[in-house]
Amino acid sequence: LVLAVRDAHRHPWMAEARDALLAARPDTAVVEMGVPQEAPAGSPYVVTHGAARVCGEAAAEVLVGA
Repeated sequence: LVLAVRDAHRHPWMAEARDALLAARPDTAVVEMGVPQEAPAGSPYVVTHGAARVCGEAAAEVLVGA
């Protein structure tokens, strides 16, 4: 499972939803498509520093090892 978020630290509801999902599915990879904050403990974490399509494609390549 891959969870893509953007600036989750700026929106408490988004951070809470992310944390709840990670508690239920610790195997989830998190892709931060905005400004990074602290990486979630124990989860694969990719930061793109942008939300353009090319950033998402680059993150997908990192996750699959391409």
